[in-house]
Amino acid sequence: MIVSNVRGGLGNQLFMYSVGRALSLRYETPLWLDLSFFKRDPYKRNYRLNLYGISAVTLHNGGLFQLCRAMSRAPCIFEQRVFSRVRVIFEAKGAHCDYDAKVLREKMKPPFSFVYLFGYWQNELYFREFAKEIRKELVISCEHHPDNIEMARSIASVNAVCVHARRLHGIVGGRDSQRTEGHRSLPIEYYIGAVAKICAEVSNPHFFLFADAPDWFRENLKIKYPVTYVNSNAHNGREYEDLWLMSACKHFIIANSTFSWWGAWLSDFEEKIVICPDGRRFEGGAAPCDGWDVLT
Repeated sequence: MIVSNVRGGLGNQLFMYSVGRALSLRYETPLWLDLSFFKRDPYKRNYRLNLYGISAVTLHNGGLFQLCRAMSRAPCIFEQRVFSRVRVIFEAKGAHCDYDAKVLREKMKPPFSFVYLFGYWQNELYFREFAKEIRKELVISCEHHPDNIEMARSIASVNAVCVHARRLHGIVGGRDSQRTEGHRSLPIEYYIGAVAKICAEVSNPHFFLFADAPDWFRENLKIKYPVTYVNSNAHNGREYEDLWLMSACKHFIIANSTFSWWGAWLSDFEEKIVICPDGRRFEGGAAPCDGWDVLT
């Protein structure tokens, strides 16, 4: 049995599910998700994977979480064996975007009966082998709002480019994160350069801007092609609808955000162009996929 600790926002939840699901498929064993962290989440975030067609059983007992948190505080631990067939695997501190093949190979060598995963695992290499199966499962199973269905039709009718920016995410009082010390939101120069690159490579692009501070885009980013500002669904607790709309686009300019990373990854447009920042350089990012253009 594989147990993956799930916490954080939707982007992080998708990474934690995907690495666990890949291991469950590899070793043909059930996947369980430990959701106990949501009871004490200081940001009051909600579990959202239940809105997708995932293959997992959920756990709400905090006992496993407490045990593994205690072990994670011990010095120099990456993986510990509690018993000969029970393993707890921790992501190395500060290595959210890094890939360690030992997690999938050496540390997972049978026999084992129970594996607990604790980490962010923000690298596609952990689950790329089973990307096809995971994409099929990460389809929203609930009904979409009529306004979002109409927006999806608009996106499908043009050469849509998703542009995503987070300025207020995690900032108390709604202050602009670019002006908040210690918060590494992307500068406008990143978006100017990314838009120029898209315009040079994509015919007749139509830009769909997803941002929690749209006025910042309007004031600082001038685009000579059509632009649509997408009203955020997050204030209604339907952020998964934004992710669905983003994934409907053909090309992407993503932020240092696991949320927009998944918007690009879930797109099934085979010739998509994805421009992204280096996940190791910008806080909150994820490792770029092969073929994505890293622009810093």
